Amino acid sequence: TNYGSFTITLTNTDGLGYVVQTFNNQFTGTWQLSNGNYRLDFSYDNFASTFSRLTSSWPESTIGTATIYRYGQNLLKYNMNLGGIRIKEVDDYDHVTGKTYSTKYKYTLFTDSTISSGIQVYPLTVAHYGNCSGRDCQTIQLYPKSCYPMTSEGGSYVYYPQVTTIQDGNGYVRREFSFAYDGTGTVDITQYPLAPPESNGWRRGKLLLEKYYDQNNVLLKKTIISYPYMYSSEYGYYPANPTLTDILQKEQMGWKLRGYYAGSPPVVGAGCWTSYSINGHFFAPALVIDSTCSPNDRQEIRTEYYYYTNLSQPFLRQQKTYINNNQTKEINYKYAFNNDTLF
Repeated sequence: TNYGSFTITLTNTDGLGYVVQTFNNQFTGTWQLSNGNYRLDFSYDNFASTFSRLTSSWPESTIGTATIYRYGQNLLKYNMNLGGIRIKEVDDYDHVTGKTYSTKYKYTLFTDSTISSGIQVYPLTVAHYGNCSGRDCQTIQLYPKSCYPMTSEGGSYVYYPQVTTIQDGNGYVRREFSFAYDGTGTVDITQYPLAPPESNGWRRGKLLLEKYYDQNNVLLKKTIISYPYMYSSEYGYYPANPTLTDILQKEQMGWKLRGYYAGSPPVVGAGCWTSYSINGHFFAPALVIDSTCSPNDRQEIRTEYYYYTNLSQPFLRQQKTYINNNQTKEINYKYAFNNDTLF
């Protein structure tokens, strides 16, 4: 079959631009690129010629393929190094005794100290469509943040839900913080204009679990704190089936991102857009369980919190505390907006 002649040209578009490589009548080809912006042009002289597939990879990405299940996603199990700063150790010098007390921090999983608890907030967006769909010339361009994801999220694109604090001669503390991915955990490169993913920052960073151990790994004290829509490795979700009332979701405003292209007369121009809205969330703790452990006993105090929600933010309505002997203590709160008959 005569497919005619075709040429694939790879051009760097930074600055004035320059041709990086040209493939003439090659059915397959490979070229290694430095960081930057590129355009790939495919030209041919026979209608039977088509462009089949473009595959990209990083030669240095040689990690294993084993996975681990975390927060609803199967992730690569092995650690990957990324830029960022975390506290490793804090030394306090006591001028009276002349001693230095050290506090060390570890960011590995509680269940496997060889694996970092660090998790990426949003999948790395390497490339996406560069113009409106349905156009005669469809482009795919590298995403500007693909090379430096740590510039997002205020430099906290990688989040550490599990942290262990070790104090010299005083045991250690394990703390678990809430985490949720931004968006759905996947990237749709065909979307144009590219809208920001759904932000779940309000579901990250809340202290959910705190465990105190002595130097012999004996549990001394445990505190559980639950919030709606926040998952803990200790107790899962509580409440198990939260409603939007539990987080008081309120829509604040909406935006439209537009991409323009020239239209045919008499149309001056046309465009495509991606719509999204911005919402606010207001929430408060639903439950706190404090447990104190000893070799022969365990004391537990459970406190539940209930709120007024009619003013679009949580106002504490009742605090109900249960202790081991099933006794209950209730504290009720009244505000100026309550009916006089409730006082």
